[in-house]
Amino acid sequence: MKENANTSTAAYIVLTCGLQAPVEQLQELYNLLGERAKNSVYGRIIAAQLSELGRVAVDKVAPDFTVNSPEGKPISLHGIKAKAKLVDFWASWCGPCRAENPNVIRLYKRYRDKGLEVLGVSLDDDKSKWVQAIMEDGLPWLNGSDLKGQASEVARVYGVRSIPFTLLLDEDNRIVAKNLRGKELSKKIEELLKSK
Repeated sequence: MKENANTSTAAYIVLTCGLQAPVEQLQELYNLLGERAKNSVYGRIIAAQLSELGRVAVDKVAPDFTVNSPEGKPISLHGIKAKAKLVDFWASWCGPCRAENPNVIRLYKRYRDKGLEVLGVSLDDDKSKWVQAIMEDGLPWLNGSDLKGQASEVARVYGVRSIPFTLLLDEDNRIVAKNLRGKELSKKIEELLKSK
């Protein structure tokens, strides 16, 4: 990369490999490119991606969205009033998501009375499989989906490339952290709930 940083090939490599990386890593790779590489077709695609992902970076206000509950009731992200909000992108067909659900349930039970709310955003396109997974896993929090599967507009806006994908928001809808799990997530939730 460093030896060929000013070539469109370097930009292509960053595009194909870097788009699966977190936005911070993609930015670092993009910064390594020379001007000619940045102005190539691939470089311009990366720049557009970075611009879009910058809107959902840590410390930015999360864009509002509305998804429908299994009963068809609209759920607006900004309409949820809580000291801390965990937005959890998942799907019934995602093994790692389903394996993580018991951990999220424990956190929810521990912190919901202190001000935590969870919104599960499903990338399912089959309502019956989505509803069945909610019931099987015993998900007690708000659940919504646009039932567009991996073509979900909400997932696109948030730069979701793989699931599970989580965002932790404060009560003002500011993104505090992304993709935390286990003890790190618990610690961050606790910090948020104590700060207000």
